Amino acid sequence: YNNDKEDGEDHPVTDKSWVMFWSDEQGLYIEARTMKSAIRECMSKLGLFQAKHGMKGTHDYGLFIEPPRMRFEREGVILKVPDGYQDRAITVNTAQGRRTSIKREDYVERATVRFRIKVIQNGLISEADLMKTLALLQDAGHGGARSQGFGQLDFEQCVRVSGPPLKGRPPKEKPAETAGAAGAAAG
Repeated sequence: YNNDKEDGEDHPVTDKSWVMFWSDEQGLYIEARTMKSAIRECMSKLGLFQAKHGMKGTHDYGLFIEPPRMRFEREGVILKVPDGYQDRAITVNTAQGRRTSIKREDYVERATVRFRIKVIQNGLISEADLMKTLALLQDAGHGGARSQGFGQLDFEQCVRVSGPPLKGRPPKEKPAETAGAAGAAAG
């Protein structure tokens, strides 16, 4: 039972969930699509989609994150297991009344995640826009429990690099790339 402080009554725990990292034979990873989603959320919070017509479409179809599986590393070694987990009670109002659930979340502390951001050069997502977005992403975080301050990260390096066009696509425009390495927390 969980004693909800709002109404002072006990509510039975009705559900349990466990938020875990993806893993395979190499170890733990974050999917690139989740980082793209976090970048989109930050761009939206900054008002960039409203400020520049077509920018949302450029994000959706002209911004790419590589590799598809971004590995957690510490001292050059890919992590095989999370550093730990935390349990917390959450209460939600549903059509059936208040429900209390125990939510377990894995976490990783002070690891490095390396990834590259490719942006098509159409003049809509500038390097300055991307830097503002990444600055907000450090505080806004990535992954679960962001509203409680989890998932925050620090960019160790962010540099402009050049590279070949994307595989399997005819090069309409040469993509500008920004590579970043982030120290990741809970995800």
